[in-house]
Amino acid sequence: MKRPIGIFDSGLGGLTVLYALQKAYPEESFIYMGDTKRAPWGSKSREELVLVTDEIVDFLTSKHIKSLVVACNTSCSLVFDHISKKTAIPTFGLIEPSCKDAINKTLTNRIAVLGTTGTISSKAYTKTLTSLHPSLDILELECPELVPFVESNQITSQKSISKVTHYLDKVQNFGADTLILGCTHYPFFQPLIRSIHPNLTLVNPANSILSVMSPFMISSSHPTIEFWVSGNPDSFSAFISEHFNWPTSKVKQYQPTLATP
Repeated sequence: MKRPIGIFDSGLGGLTVLYALQKAYPEESFIYMGDTKRAPWGSKSREELVLVTDEIVDFLTSKHIKSLVVACNTSCSLVFDHISKKTAIPTFGLIEPSCKDAINKTLTNRIAVLGTTGTISSKAYTKTLTSLHPSLDILELECPELVPFVESNQITSQKSISKVTHYLDKVQNFGADTLILGCTHYPFFQPLIRSIHPNLTLVNPANSILSVMSPFMISSSHPTIEFWVSGNPDSFSAFISEHFNWPTSKVKQYQPTLATP
């Protein structure tokens, strides 16, 4: 139980999940894997994601992790069942916890979801929400431009502001009172979203997953955070230094064996 928790994502988005977990459980150890070389994953097919995630899961489990967090909504939508069957350790996804969270928070039963092309086309959120609460009105919006804004650290650029505003106008026209940020990159836009629509209730899956994982947490006397990336460690370190207060000296480069799909 004192072994580290493994977390992976296509790139920088999963850091929002790591941040929530490390803040809630500061005495836990974590190993984070960001596949920055092959990001984004939002438009990849299920077959491509199986190949990429198999390789990453094998890498993380070789580090003797005690549990695994799939900190990528696209992977949760398309290959979570495959990943959970592949591993013998507890494996956690984002979709069901965030759906339950949204249902508990909505007052009007009108819920909107922002996500990648892969997540939205899978209808994973609609299927899960309606299985839990059949009378909901649901709007799912593909937002393929938003992940690259985060990966290139242009979160507050004029172009990103314009795109986020465009999608929020659709959410407002739909009349949703609750918005699920259905990609772990999107919480980086929370300050902007709140400034545009302060009355909109936001569901960050990184926070929704905390209660699901709490029974598996245990204190460690020497907690650590270890970072691995398939792309440039220096740019990853620079992003962490700008947005978080974690030490960046532990960013290591992982060499994928598969070519970029």
